[in-house]
Amino acid sequence: MVREAVKEDLYELLNLYLFLHEKDIPENSSRMGNTWNTIIEDEKHHIIVNEINGKIEIRGDDF
Repeated sequence: MVREAVKEDLYELLNLYLFLHEKDIPENSSRMGNTWNTIIEDEKHHIIVNEINGKIEIRGDDF
């Protein structure tokens, strides 16, 4: 199911970020939490995710 991300999706999105870009997930800090809240509450930002069996996933054959 394709849907818009919600506040509770942060950890799964960080894992996707790790898969795509980095070696480590950024440290869970108040700054990260505040940034995430700002993004998720902003009506001009829309993060679209692909949810499969209740988890945000990316298919390897999509790349």
